[in-house]
Amino acid sequence: MGPRSNSDSRPNVRLFARMARHKYIQNLFAVIEFVIIFLVIAFLLTTTVPGLLRLRKRSQAFRITPLPESSNRLATG
Repeated sequence: MGPRSNSDSRPNVRLFARMARHKYIQNLFAVIEFVIIFLVIAFLLTTTVPGLLRLRKRSQAFRITPLPESSNRLATG
């Protein structure tokens, strides 16, 4: 068995190139997946936060204030 010729090493180069391309495509899909998840979360936040702020403002407007001591009839019994 002598040293390998160039024709023997070409399939390895092609295999490594194919593996590198496959890895690149996998990484690209992972990045796209993260972007989609980010967009979904951003959409949910932009649709729910204004409503929650309105509810908070409305609930603070209707807060029950305690009665003054003199008008508390239950305490005088």
